[in-house]
Amino acid sequence: MACRVDTQTSFSYNCSNDCSGKSKYFTPYPNPTHESFKVDLGMMKTEIIASLINSLGKEILFQNFNSANIISINISAPAGIYFLKIRTSEGDSEIMKIVKE
Repeated sequence: MACRVDTQTSFSYNCSNDCSGKSKYFTPYPNPTHESFKVDLGMMKTEIIASLINSLGKEILFQNFNSANIISINISAPAGIYFLKIRTSEGDSEIMKIVKE
């Protein structure tokens, strides 16, 4: 059985902001990045869950943080556009566009 690739399919991710990298709650920097970046959470947060999703919709990184006001994330994947989803136990949740050059 031959494997076929659908070249007409596209992926869309509904961001909670405008997907420009600007954020309501959190600030990623530097963005664009070359490998690692930080996210300023604005204040001390507890039980932080971060997941990084590639442009195909596949989760490529899942990380838990205990208590922090700034978290550091390393993208060990090719250059491209990624979506970072962060949730906290305080109820804050946001999806941000991250560009890796």
